[in-house]
Amino acid sequence: MAELAYVDMDLFYYNFLTKTPTQRYQYLQATMKNILDKIPQYHVASYLGITPISLSRIRNSYFHI
Repeated sequence: MAELAYVDMDLFYYNFLTKTPTQRYQYLQATMKNILDKIPQYHVASYLGITPISLSRIRNSYFHI
């Protein structure tokens, strides 16, 4: 169990350091879509390491592509 937790955290840190906020949001959208509708936007922004305003801009551009 500890090994799986380590792998998950390693993947999270790898994504956090190598991907842009837009790419991180798209990955989150693809992997945890059902959770995004249930939690406040400021928690999602904090998880992604950005401000809620930046998340709002990303969401607007992501949905209008």
